Amino acid sequence: MKAFPVRRLLTIGIVAICVSLAISNHYTKISQGPENEFSFGAPPPPAGAFPEAILVTPGTIAALPLILLGSTLESGFFLQGAMILGAAFFWYCVGWVIDCALGLVPRETPPRFVTLHLRVLSVASAVLFPFGLLRGLQVGNHFCANHKPPYWSELLMYGIGMVWISLGASFELLRFFGSRPAEPQGLNLNCVS
Repeated sequence: MKAFPVRRLLTIGIVAICVSLAISNHYTKISQGPENEFSFGAPPPPAGAFPEAILVTPGTIAALPLILLGSTLESGFFLQGAMILGAAFFWYCVGWVIDCALGLVPRETPPRFVTLHLRVLSVASAVLFPFGLLRGLQVGNHFCANHKPPYWSELLMYGIGMVWISLGASFELLRFFGSRPAEPQGLNLNCVS
């Protein structure tokens, strides 16, 4: 019996989870009702916002044109769909790498679009890493200036983004060190001739 490719199972599973979390988050926002104008602090985000961010964040570069279009049109459903499509593409690429590593496909390396996408992600992460650190130094400044602590949801969303950026930057750093030529060994002057 031939094994079912991991990339398909992974992509279908991630899309199903993301769609169910998006629907759950939408109905949670509706059930919270209109915000009270006299409340202090931000209302807590829906419980599914953080798991969804973990799954969707690495796919934002693949879906960036659709995300920008959804933001321009101010369509929440279009924006959410674009983010889910980006997540599906990212996890499909990860599934290809897993399939090649497990030998479930006849080729030894993933297709060019997979390697190109993962390469762009790691380079973008390496570029974004210093900016993410600078942004981290300012998370919550507005709230601290008003003698209020930063919102925990803001800190958690920043942390989720920085985990993915750090992971991509570390892959790029490992690739950089792996591509450097080996240093020549020094001459051994203690040789007996």
